[in-house]
Amino acid sequence: EVHAPILGLWGVKMVVVSVFLAFTVASIALSTRIEAGLEQQIVLPRDSYLQGYFDNTTEYLRVGPPLYFVVKDYNYSSESRHTNQLCSISQCDSNSLLNEISRASSIPELSYIAKPAASWLDDFLVWTSPEAFGCCRKFVNGTYCPPDDQPPCCSPDEEPCGVNGVCKDCTTCFRHSDLVNNRPSTEQFREKLPWFLNALPSADCAKGGHGAYSTSVDLNGYESGIIQASEFRTFHTPLNKQGDYVNSLRAAREFSSRMSDTLKINIFPYSVFYIFFEQYLDIWRVALINIAVALGQYSKHHKDNSIISKLVLFYI
Repeated sequence: EVHAPILGLWGVKMVVVSVFLAFTVASIALSTRIEAGLEQQIVLPRDSYLQGYFDNTTEYLRVGPPLYFVVKDYNYSSESRHTNQLCSISQCDSNSLLNEISRASSIPELSYIAKPAASWLDDFLVWTSPEAFGCCRKFVNGTYCPPDDQPPCCSPDEEPCGVNGVCKDCTTCFRHSDLVNNRPSTEQFREKLPWFLNALPSADCAKGGHGAYSTSVDLNGYESGIIQASEFRTFHTPLNKQGDYVNSLRAAREFSSRMSDTLKINIFPYSVFYIFFEQYLDIWRVALINIAVALGQYSKHHKDNSIISKLVLFYI
């Protein structure tokens, strides 16, 4: 009785339609600025102690979550080029995985990679090198010999260590003539890799892999010459907003996909937060498909307006 007669006026109709069109155009234009995700501070009470935590994290944190590049089916045999395609020390390919990670870390604003990756492979190759006198060592009978400052070569009460102890007859694992192009052979790699992963870092040899890489290599079935899975660890840059988490996930996947295609090796990234933000990579595409399907069903079955209208509203 009140607003219907007013809306029936021709001038009012034009104003209503004009305002509706203006809001529609503005909504379409501004929709590209919508960022995926929900900021964590918004869902918390304003007096929550976590508000201060997130503020301090944004202001002071200088490194982000750990980022792992996982390599599947690494062929370490002498006939394969995988070793040089992955490592970053002498004689490795210039476009190897670890070299490319290092280059990506030099542009963190685009790659979201904070630093070069810690490489068990590089440290293992250095550990087996004849120049690393205190690292890869063996007894006369061919069993593993630890550095002089570790048991059984040395006990806490001995001074000095290893001079007259049980490790006085140890020698380095390899001479240069034992290696193939300064790389361990397939048999040498297979035998010495468990030694490296169980070796404790020490003053005599800081390259021992037990502290940093004990869980970096899956040794199940590695005797066949194939390491089914191994990881190279780095860190994301500080991620302060939901958009940073989504963009870092997208950048890591794009980097891994590019390296997989280039090196012909199966590589994928992993970080602890990926499972929560993977949905946002496709949320726009899924939303547009759902809206298109709903509108298509509406036009096809326009007679049942009540049900289809609810369906359209549900998808939107």
